[in-house]
Amino acid sequence: MKSKNLISIIITLAVIIFTFGNSNAQLLNISVKGGYNLSDISGDYPYETKNKSGFNFYVSKDIINLLVLTLSGEAGYTQKGYDEDMIITNKFGVETGREEFHNKLNYIDISILGKVKIPGIIVFPYLLAGPSLGFKVGSSVSSSGTEPINFPEREQFLEDFKSTSFGFKFGLGVEIGLPVISILAEGRYNPDITTSYEKDNIKVKNRVFEFLLGVKF
Repeated sequence: MKSKNLISIIITLAVIIFTFGNSNAQLLNISVKGGYNLSDISGDYPYETKNKSGFNFYVSKDIINLLVLTLSGEAGYTQKGYDEDMIITNKFGVETGREEFHNKLNYIDISILGKVKIPGIIVFPYLLAGPSLGFKVGSSVSSSGTEPINFPEREQFLEDFKSTSFGFKFGLGVEIGLPVISILAEGRYNPDITTSYEKDNIKVKNRVFEFLLGVKF
């Protein structure tokens, strides 16, 4: 998906979230945050995988903001996927090289997150949890190693991932209140609840750790 189309989708989702509950505008706060992803898959995949690095970007809006409880709607872009090593051998079984595949899945993610805050003066730690709905908007495969390899089968595997996924997010965060804005830091775990890929006796789910920094206006 072209970057302009991706940005348009994110902006559209952000507008939907920001206008939700506008009758209580005096209670609403807007946050912008982003950061680093560490993703992998779990399930019946026949080969060994390892964590893949990526990034995320979200905008959110507080729908309910009470003393210790906040309910927020969130939308944004997140990279998922996994890395995979391959040993290359010749016809005699002798190793001739190694290749690492970087399997990337791109999602638009929408979440409803509840936050329980620990009261404070300036620093407010909080727990967060809530459901998330992902829409796959693209995938790609790249490789690095000693020999160039074509990988149409891996590309097709990623294309066959379901267009939607349902998961759950939970984690920890902290909000630091400043005179005009607040600084946010969060660490979250987002495993899929539903199967993301199911074909030929292979069933896998996405899972991703998210580390974010942001500001609340």
